[in-house]
Amino acid sequence: MPRVRSVKITKTRRIGGRLYMLLTKGFDTKAEAEEFVRDFGLRRFLLIDIVKGTDGKWYVYGAARLQYGRARVD
Repeated sequence: MPRVRSVKITKTRRIGGRLYMLLTKGFDTKAEAEEFVRDFGLRRFLLIDIVKGTDGKWYVYGAARLQYGRARVD
């Protein structure tokens, strides 16, 4: 399993040229964060990134799937 680097949590992050917005408060485990994403079906509408904050909690960021006016299929 790859080592997880903690990052400072801000309201927005730029990842790969896309603007991701913070969607949640911190979860205690990554599994809880993944369950939240799965339960609400967020991957259908958003690109999701789950990151570990410097406080040890897990946060969910999301970005629109639309890019340049077209739906992007990953």
